[in-house]
Amino acid sequence: MAVDLEASSGATDRSAGALPQLEPPVPSARHGLAWWRGKAGDPSGAVADFEELLADQVRLLDTFDPQRLATRHALAHWRGEAGEPGRAVALLTELLADQTGNLGPEHPDTLKTRHSLVQRRGEAGEPGRAVALLTELLADQTSILGPEHPHTRATRNALADWLSRAGPS
Repeated sequence: MAVDLEASSGATDRSAGALPQLEPPVPSARHGLAWWRGKAGDPSGAVADFEELLADQVRLLDTFDPQRLATRHALAHWRGEAGEPGRAVALLTELLADQTGNLGPEHPDTLKTRHSLVQRRGEAGEPGRAVALLTELLADQTSILGPEHPHTRATRNALADWLSRAGPS
């Protein structure tokens, strides 16, 4: 008895030449491997891995797919860790505009990107601006997420750090 694999796999609706969809575990696993490559001390390698993953996601996923947005955030993070805070700021600025327009300004991912952007601005030589923006972000996170949310606490800690770095105003 012959088995029709296409019919049994639910692949009958694919048009000729269409790209196959990535199954969620595949990009997620690649994301994890790239992240841990950076954590293991190879931020430039992590950047290369995230750039490759993002190129595949651009071909296969919608512009505002959560995995694609997460990859863009991670790429900016590792650009910063690789000693390119200015490039990280540019990437995070683009990502923030997309998240704000698509997810809204109060979405937790948008707030997280704001935090990352402020951190990288400070590292790029703008500690006073980092303090001002973290103060605004802390007020927003406190009202949206609550004062004890982990992201709110992280912002409170970052603000204390940047206040000590910026010195007296």
